Amino acid sequence: MMGVSEETHEIAGHSEARAASKAVAAALEAQRSVSGGAPSVNAILQVMGRRPDGYATAEGPNDLTADEAVRCLLDGGAA
Repeated sequence: MMGVSEETHEIAGHSEARAASKAVAAALEAQRSVSGGAPSVNAILQVMGRRPDGYATAEGPNDLTADEAVRCLLDGGAA
């Protein structure tokens, strides 16, 4: 049986699911590219305007890439 979250994602469509998975993959890759003191994947996604599962927040995703989000977090700034 699917929970509310899974049903919502299924209804949202494949393009949103693809964008979410790409955002998570990009955040993971950006995190790996930083040596020591890398921000969490969740923090990277948050700066990108995405939830921890990669789907857009209610405000929607912004134009920052995962690499830009990491730089922003390392510089102590916010998006």
